[in-house]
Amino acid sequence: MNRTHALALALIITAIAFLAVFFLKPRPAFAECTGRAQCFSEQVTRVIDGDTIAAGETRIRLVLVDTPEKNEKGYEEATEFTKSLCLNKNAIIDQDDLQYYDDYGRMLAVVYCNGTNVNDAILEGKYGVLYKIFCDESEFGSADWAKKAGC
Repeated sequence: MNRTHALALALIITAIAFLAVFFLKPRPAFAECTGRAQCFSEQVTRVIDGDTIAAGETRIRLVLVDTPEKNEKGYEEATEFTKSLCLNKNAIIDQDDLQYYDDYGRMLAVVYCNGTNVNDAILEGKYGVLYKIFCDESEFGSADWAKKAGC
């Protein structure tokens, strides 16, 4: 085998190895998680508002959900609802595969607390509304809970 063939073979083997590692990553350890982005369990240490939490050092924005901001009607109710579901509890955080972080550096994710999809629960309870403009940009835009809400 000449040098050119050996180099080509080495490149092909490297490409195959890279693709195998990328596409054959183990599935997340949690049944709730989909896709290939981060999926982890962490205690919710703070609820900033109805659609933003902190888990350890990570700030998480609940993807496809928009709750009232401070000084808006419904802010307290939405914040208290999210607290009641998650504060000081372990959460499973499933990061969005298609949009990892928002413009403020918060991880975009679906969050499960005690087995409850918090994103869905907020919409179902009318504590927030669907952030419809992001339906086509989110991995979760085609999820049953998001379609039910209007994606």
